[in-house]
Amino acid sequence: MSSTEKKTRLVSINPVFADNDLINRFRDAYTNRLPIDEKVITLEHEPFSHCVIDDFVLDKNVDQFCSQLSNELSNIKMNQKNNDLYKFQQVNKRKKEPSNIFYNN
Repeated sequence: MSSTEKKTRLVSINPVFADNDLINRFRDAYTNRLPIDEKVITLEHEPFSHCVIDDFVLDKNVDQFCSQLSNELSNIKMNQKNNDLYKFQQVNKRKKEPSNIFYNN
């Protein structure tokens, strides 16, 4: 493999997140601002809408994957945005950045 080729590392996504029943319950709860508290997913709307997903990646090397992902995300160039209420950083278009973890089809 040449130095310009990327290695693609596949990980297993928890199949529960492909369950149509869960997807529909989540969509309805999010749309109607209702909470969900299930084994793998928690959705709350206070103080703002947010979701916690547990066991999303099922992989024996999940710690290594998360470490690589964290390193890659920390190297992404961000643009500072702010308004009267809050400040945040926004990523430029993702597809223009080289990636070792993500790839585009």
